[in-house]
Amino acid sequence: MYNPHMETLPEVCRRVRETRERMGWSQSELAERTGVSRDTVGRIERGQLPDAEFLGTLSGVARVSCDWLVLGRDSHHGRGGERVAPDESVLAGVIEGVEAELRELGATLEPKKKAELVVLLYEMMATEEGDQPARTHIARMVKLAT
Repeated sequence: MYNPHMETLPEVCRRVRETRERMGWSQSELAERTGVSRDTVGRIERGQLPDAEFLGTLSGVARVSCDWLVLGRDSHHGRGGERVAPDESVLAGVIEGVEAELRELGATLEPKKKAELVVLLYEMMATEEGDQPARTHIARMVKLAT
């Protein structure tokens, strides 16, 4: 069945290659980071459909959204590249959680590092529609950042 929201396979494969190149990785490095063979990476870049596990792992190690890899857009941009407003309730939950954890630890983060942490957590949480950020995820990430 045709899905107008699904990009064509060549586009998915192109974005895998584009992600690898943007990260400055060889096919062998990408294979090692994602737990597949270099031959598998080569086949994907030449047009073989990557499986969900590979795309999920690539998303994590390269810090790109699965939405972008599969659909050509991410949680912050629409199909044509236009900016999409963040989910304010999720964003507020992330900010409140980070601030609470920092207070509890008696720690501070420089503004840029705090912003990067909030963005990373938001991207993780925004993929789970309507869910508020899990306090345990926030706590672990803040502890890692401090």
